[in-house]
Amino acid sequence: MKNLKVEARITGATASGKIISIDLSKKVSSSDASSNNQIELETILNQPLIWSAELPHLYDLQLTLKSDKNEILESIHWPIWCAKD
Repeated sequence: MKNLKVEARITGATASGKIISIDLSKKVSSSDASSNNQIELETILNQPLIWSAELPHLYDLQLTLKSDKNEILESIHWPIWCAKD
């Protein structure tokens, strides 16, 4: 395997009620991946719903690792939340 691809999808709703689906991806060479084991994907969530004990709003994060032939090697799902600074 020469190249790998990491895909991320965040889904949920904003404070204004708008449904969102944000897709991110990054290609990584297998030599970079084996030496570092970390990549970064960044995005900005406009008007996120803030998690609280009274209103525990969660977003869904789906991470998928694909081969250079676009085969899914691994896929992981996490619930995530936004907090105030």
